[in-house]
Amino acid sequence: MIQIKPFFKILFPIEQQRLLEIPEGKSVIGRGLSADIRLNDDLVSREHCEITYSEGNLKLRDLHSTNGTLVNYNDQQEVDLNHGDHIQIGATMLKVIFQAPSDLTENFTKQDIFSKEYFISCVKGFLSFASRNNTSISIIDLKIKTNLDVSLPKSFTLKFASIINSEKNFLHLLHSPEPLHFKILHSGISTEDIKKEANIFTNALQNHKLFWNDSPLKLEVISHIDFLEFPKDILQQQRILNSLKEA
Repeated sequence: MIQIKPFFKILFPIEQQRLLEIPEGKSVIGRGLSADIRLNDDLVSREHCEITYSEGNLKLRDLHSTNGTLVNYNDQQEVDLNHGDHIQIGATMLKVIFQAPSDLTENFTKQDIFSKEYFISCVKGFLSFASRNNTSISIIDLKIKTNLDVSLPKSFTLKFASIINSEKNFLHLLHSPEPLHFKILHSGISTEDIKKEANIFTNALQNHKLFWNDSPLKLEVISHIDFLEFPKDILQQQRILNSLKEA
């Protein structure tokens, strides 16, 4: 008889992508030494939430965490978990998987990372953290124009994303509202560094040799930076969130 077990798949941060088996009984997720499942994420509380797995049922309970726990992009205090659910804890995104261990793969899909809902919920978490800790957040907005009057396939979105990710100097979160448009979230870096980062991304995209149906694809990249230093102003935070929802 094949035994189905629950797992968490870490989708983001990219550097921490891995599979975590969920044991029977109660487990605490957090960044503290006492946590059963430890996450390296400053937005995660020391004891953030509790997972209970018993008789095939999986439940989550928030432990009065600072930044809250989102399940399928909704703030939850206590909830049953099902296969395919997405959990955001701090800036870490987990996916619930019920599967036989022999069937598991460690492949991660770009679609899980580029979700608009996830990006906005991460921005909310970063704004909350930044306002409490007197740090900054910034969003680089990159719009790409091409020399060809054609609609590029989705594969080019992934190609452009891989170029951006290969050039990063700081940990960031990437979102693509549409094929030739990217938003890149950073936290805790200076205005000078964020300008340098935007220039690096712009140059990498414009200098990369690409072809479409044997025709050279030339890119023009227009960049804009939203930089919020110590973003305690609620109206300022709401302006950023509204602009992301409308994108």
